Amino acid sequence: VERAARCEDDTYMLAVAEDETGVTGLATNTRNGPPRVDLMSVTEKGSGAAWGLMAEGIAWADKDGAFDAGPCAARNLAPLRFLEHCGFFMHQPRYIFHRWLDEPAATP
Repeated sequence: VERAARCEDDTYMLAVAEDETGVTGLATNTRNGPPRVDLMSVTEKGSGAAWGLMAEGIAWADKDGAFDAGPCAARNLAPLRFLEHCGFFMHQPRYIFHRWLDEPAATP
């Protein structure tokens, strides 16, 4: 997020979604290679923030449709469904070990 916020050329973009309550989401996109969604996060499911952030990213990338998406953890079903609905598909699965904070810590 800091890299996109401090970018002085058009390599990275930081988009922030807001409503009357304040910030409702943010996205970072990059042009290192093909334009790509780097990070997207929203505070409330169904708020429309993700759609707005995606539309802003597509306009920034100057594309007619969706562009590449960064990695997404397989357990993140809501983002995976959203990306699929936007026209993305998984073309190279990668398994990354990840500790979810809602799981108890393993003991040695």
